[in-house]
Amino acid sequence: MDDPWNISPELGAVKSELEGLGADNLTGPYLTIIESAADRAKNDQASINNEQIKNTLSELNTLLRSLKRSNISTTKLRAKLSALSANARVFLTIELTRLQHQSIDLDRKDWVQA
Repeated sequence: MDDPWNISPELGAVKSELEGLGADNLTGPYLTIIESAADRAKNDQASINNEQIKNTLSELNTLLRSLKRSNISTTKLRAKLSALSANARVFLTIELTRLQHQSIDLDRKDWVQA
């Protein structure tokens, strides 16, 4: 029987691992996030190095500190999220998806309900 996912063997291995970890109905969103990040990295011919990891963590820590300092409006939060680098956005999307057990779109999320 044909695989309804129609994915590469590499992503097939990732899919199997996600299912083994109990991702269940989040397998599709996780694969989409992983595939889009891989495509972006391939197209940019960029490899993650220690400096990029350091910058991503710094961005996320800055965002966390600003959120802890005071309540901010949805508009300001969206502006802060859209200003994040692609690496920070991918990390944040994956973590929020994992924690919320549902696919998260940073640009369309209703942050008032969050």
